[in-house]
Amino acid sequence: MQEKDLNGKELAKRIRKQLKSEIAGFKEETNIIPKLGIVYIGEDLSSAAYIKSKMKRCKKVGMETELFHFPATISLKNLRKELKILNEEESIHGIILELPLPPHIPFLDAAASVDPNKDVDGLHPANLGWLFAGNPFFIP
Repeated sequence: MQEKDLNGKELAKRIRKQLKSEIAGFKEETNIIPKLGIVYIGEDLSSAAYIKSKMKRCKKVGMETELFHFPATISLKNLRKELKILNEEESIHGIILELPLPPHIPFLDAAASVDPNKDVDGLHPANLGWLFAGNPFFIP
C-alpha cells in the first residue's frame, strides 16, 4: 500500500470552492441565503478568535452568520429558552454551540437543546448516536 501525504490547506481550499459553488446554486434555485447562528457563552479568547474566523469563512462562501453572545452566568434554563428561539427562527438554518461551555452548563443538556436538524457540529445526542451507528443523519 502506497502512503500519501494529505495537504490540509489544499483540501480545505477545494472544499471551500465546492461549497461556494453549491451555496451559489442553492441561492439561485431557492432565493435563500443560508445563515449560521453561532451561540457563544462567556469570554473565552480562543473561542472569540475562532468565531471571528468562522464568520469570515462563511462570508467568503456566500453564507450569512449571526452571533448570539451570552454572559458566562447564563443559566441552563435561560440558555434552553434562547436555543428554542433559534431553533424556531426560520432565517437561521444552522446552529453552532461554541465550546467550551461554562462549568455550570452541562454539555449534553446544552447540546440536546439544539434542534438536531440545525445542529451543524452534530453534537445533539441523536446526531451523535446516528454517527456512531454508521448512519449519520447530519455530518458535521
